Amino acid sequence: MTEPRTQTRRRFLRGAVRLGAGAAALAALRPHAVPSALAGPKLPAPVEVLLADLREATAADFARGQARGVAPVAPAGRAGLRASAGGVFTSGTLALPFPATHAGLHWVIEGADAEAVAVELRTSVDGGSWSPWHPVRIEAVAEAAADREVFAALAGAAGARFAQYRATFRSAEPTTLTAMTVTAINAVDGPQGTATAAATGQASFATPDGKLFTVITREGWGCDERLRFRGTGELWPEMYVPAKKVVLHHTATSNAYAPTDGAAEVRAIYAYHAQTLRWGDIGYNSLIDQYGTIYEGRHGRGETPDAREILSADVVAGHVYGHNYGSTGVAALGTFDQSSPTATPTTAMKTAIEDVVTFECGRQGIDPGTASDFLKSDGTWHTGLQGCSGHSDSYSTECPGTKLKAYLPTLRTTVRERLKWGAAPTLSSRLSQQAPLTAPASLSFAWIPGTVTSYCLEGWYKPADSENITYLRGYANPLRGEPGYGDPLAKRQGWTPTTADSGDISFPGLPAGHYTMHVRGPATSAYEANLTYLVASATPTKPGRK
Repeated sequence: MTEPRTQTRRRFLRGAVRLGAGAAALAALRPHAVPSALAGPKLPAPVEVLLADLREATAADFARGQARGVAPVAPAGRAGLRASAGGVFTSGTLALPFPATHAGLHWVIEGADAEAVAVELRTSVDGGSWSPWHPVRIEAVAEAAADREVFAALAGAAGARFAQYRATFRSAEPTTLTAMTVTAINAVDGPQGTATAAATGQASFATPDGKLFTVITREGWGCDERLRFRGTGELWPEMYVPAKKVVLHHTATSNAYAPTDGAAEVRAIYAYHAQTLRWGDIGYNSLIDQYGTIYEGRHGRGETPDAREILSADVVAGHVYGHNYGSTGVAALGTFDQSSPTATPTTAMKTAIEDVVTFECGRQGIDPGTASDFLKSDGTWHTGLQGCSGHSDSYSTECPGTKLKAYLPTLRTTVRERLKWGAAPTLSSRLSQQAPLTAPASLSFAWIPGTVTSYCLEGWYKPADSENITYLRGYANPLRGEPGYGDPLAKRQGWTPTTADSGDISFPGLPAGHYTMHVRGPATSAYEANLTYLVASATPTKPGRK
């Protein structure tokens, strides 16, 4: 589950992109880039997700509900409800335009924190018998002028044709609610497109310890790729930053899905993230259901089905505020906190999580059980972040839920035991990581001679008011013989081989940006060492919202 934040991954689009050829190159990548082999049945037809918004924002809309301790107001000529702690508003019945498999609520509040209003949802198939009230969990927050639009995670609707919401005001200071939208989603019954013969529904991957696992591709779970585009332009152009952390999530959606329903759960989350939250794609790199099925998340390198990389490494997703650039997100489908006391991650789910995390740590050289400092995209530091962490370790959120959070120590131990890797090379610098440098800057690094066989100084710059990055150094074209994907945005790290007696190197004249020095040793089973630095512009930019 993503967290409350002042901007989404694409800032809601409303103002508010390996080493060159040779044996040395392959040796540098061998422990970390595990090849995949396409296999399995051909893909099903893509499914068009039905999505409709029912918005209440007028005095007449709110008059259909029942209020206790809530007063109608008209802020800036609009309708609204205003109350302080204890006020409760229950909406009238909203008729949905089709049987909904899922429902997502989002609301606008004025001049208050996102947590100032708690929202619940209940649904009905016939308008007579109702489900219990279900508290929704905040997934994202967007700001515009004096307003905050708060987006909840999807809730299961089980074919409902009617819905009601209940808003409980919690702040001691009066809070104004100016709009509530119920987004109805049906991820099962929409029109089917035409399957692409060149694509496949599954891909096989191998972990460093030799275990094979299968991933359901985007084509396999029926992804409607049209949602990623506005006209001919991609809403969320892919960007690539080598991952140094793996982050575990839960999606905070329903646990009541059958073995055959996992793909529909993923389609619903994708449509909600891509359209309602206006991210242009799903926020996670991979997703895992309670039956152990693994689904490909964020789209990566390549557009054509016959030349597309599945489960792309390093692609930036939208799963942890401030930490997206340099991490990969693994999400468990369902809710695993105290609000779902009977829901526990199954053995099949945990086994699949262990496979994916072992794979990700293997191809990136991440030590899951060692903490290091992480430079966030806004230029501030998160100190002591574990190589494999939970979402709540990076942000104040319930995700990944108490049960998955309790499982994290076991996950780290299991992955380390499966990798059985040696210690990373010793990498040092005379400069302090915590002190930003001023451009143009010089970075120098040293290591013990004979312990490093390849290095990469990776650098990129992200403006404070944009989600897109500029690549500064450390990125190269794909290896010879590897598909180019026909995609100019497809970037990979460029590794430089170094001789055994070389142990000191400097990089002068660096412009503003984030820089990480990566080094890898001669063994095929040793963790990567890296150090990150911030080079700031001599002319400060305006503060960002991301």
